[in-house]
Amino acid sequence: GGRLIVPSGRYKMSSDWQLTKTDAYYYNIHILGDGAPYTLLDFSTAPGGAHGIDVYGGGRRLGIKGISILSAPSYGLALNRAPGANYLSRVTIDDVIIQGCGSDGFYSENLYMCSLSNMESWNNTGRGFYFGGYSTSINAKRCWAGGDAAYPSGGNQSDGWHIEDTVYSVFESCSSDWNNGIGWLLQNVNGISLIGCGSESNKKEGFVAETTAAAAAINSVSGLKFTSCFGYNNSQLTG
Repeated sequence: GGRLIVPSGRYKMSSDWQLTKTDAYYYNIHILGDGAPYTLLDFSTAPGGAHGIDVYGGGRRLGIKGISILSAPSYGLALNRAPGANYLSRVTIDDVIIQGCGSDGFYSENLYMCSLSNMESWNNTGRGFYFGGYSTSINAKRCWAGGDAAYPSGGNQSDGWHIEDTVYSVFESCSSDWNNGIGWLLQNVNGISLIGCGSESNKKEGFVAETTAAAAAINSVSGLKFTSCFGYNNSQLTG
């Protein structure tokens, strides 16, 4: 374990930055920048299909704070992609901006006891945030999927938030704006609370809750609670 300090600057990344299961299971590894506007990881010259930061194969106690991820060819920040039986836990992400990536800005599977705060995911070709596999005890606070204008100047090309096969988790003061897809898509979720969350100017619905026939972990929607949430100017798709 330990801390990796990344000072202010623009860093040209020639490949994805992968943390694998061999990296001491991520025991207390923390990647610390000088703030999202100042420490920029630029993946625009990485080969096709490369992710930005790719945390692969389970583990625990990973921290990422104060960085921007720009123009990864695929996912911007991937947590436990293709996990199999592995789980990733006790992850803390704060003050991170993900933008201009070729797929989802934030992608995760099989998480538990993880927190996200003060994150922005915008102008990505896929979704802003995706939670899948089978995830529990997630807390997201003050996170933004989209921007102040439509894609490609702010919103994501697909949905803002896609939360699937996730249970007993809380999303607080999070927003989804100007995305080309659905603001919030909640599939096969149990015990999920949205508190003070918003959905504005998305081209499809603001909030959708549904089950899918091919649910991997659970096959129902129950215990879904909206408290002081807000929707405005959604379902504006034309053509």
